Amino acid sequence: MLSAIIGDPKQNFANQQAQDLRDNHWFGPQQLNISSDSAGNLVSTGFMGNVRSTNYSAFNLTDTASHYQNDNGTWNMVPGQVTQNYAAKPSVTINADFLDPAGLQSRSNDIADAVNTAMLRGHPINDPVAQNGK
Repeated sequence: MLSAIIGDPKQNFANQQAQDLRDNHWFGPQQLNISSDSAGNLVSTGFMGNVRSTNYSAFNLTDTASHYQNDNGTWNMVPGQVTQNYAAKPSVTINADFLDPAGLQSRSNDIADAVNTAMLRGHPINDPVAQNGK
């Protein structure tokens, strides 16, 4: 009577073990083979073997993790994959403001204060100053 209500303990244990093994399965990371230049652009080789750079980002990836999927009561492993997204790299604009001699003169007190603070805090600028002072 009790087994009709709670089920077969051996079968319950076997089902729980199978579920734990399925839920705690470790999937290794997906293998990547990416060739890029120093700017992070995707590179390839031409028909003569010369390396050529593209304007696509080498590290714009979409990762789909491995997992199990239940298809009509049967658990099947779905392998993960890494997909390369061929999108142009975003452009970066750098604005640099350079000080002209008049700008240096007008900011001389701020520059002196910054150097003084750096020296008081033990900045490496102290080393050449100490060597020249001997």
